[in-house]
Amino acid sequence: MNLDAIGQEMTHYMRLMTETGLCHMRGGNCAMRTGPDELVITRTKTAKEELKPEHLMRLPIHSDEPVPEASVNLSLHRRIFRKTDAQVVLHGHPYHATLLSYFTDVIAPIDENGISYLGPRIQVHAPPGFKQWSAIDDTLSDALVEAPVAVLRWHGSYAIGDGFAQAFHRTQALDTAARLIVDVARHRGILGTPELPGYVEIPACWTEA
Repeated sequence: MNLDAIGQEMTHYMRLMTETGLCHMRGGNCAMRTGPDELVITRTKTAKEELKPEHLMRLPIHSDEPVPEASVNLSLHRRIFRKTDAQVVLHGHPYHATLLSYFTDVIAPIDENGISYLGPRIQVHAPPGFKQWSAIDDTLSDALVEAPVAVLRWHGSYAIGDGFAQAFHRTQALDTAARLIVDVARHRGILGTPELPGYVEIPACWTEA
């Protein structure tokens, strides 16, 4: 696939991320595996609403050499592609999942769709300091071996997939699962004790009303 086609596909899904509230207009990033040792990734500080070939970079996967012009998440994307069979990585800022990350180390969906699409446990990991994301590249990439999404505390999510459609769908499912946890907890004091399926975990972030 040439860079024009890749840019068009990335633009489509980054616009969807923005339009559905899963990312800020100039935020987020994405990458695609394009060969055994090659990925295409967005350049840093690039507006994602109209990605052209000059906004993208072809880089080796099996390298740890920094590339100043590339996305700040290059080292994480490289590790994800090394450790998983993912064809794409999609990073966004889903509100409800980010909100829950302030309260818990694990997001455990309480809805059937969330469990079906994402599994029973989604890991949340914190960087050691402001924008020190690369310090936990190994931790986040390991989390994506266990589940198709992971959450960076106070910041956003990473989703993998066999294409951007699947990664986008998983980001949606993550934020819906998080919103249900938040809203059910919010309404417990009004509607009473919720009846949860017997096979779900009680969210660790809930406290007795």
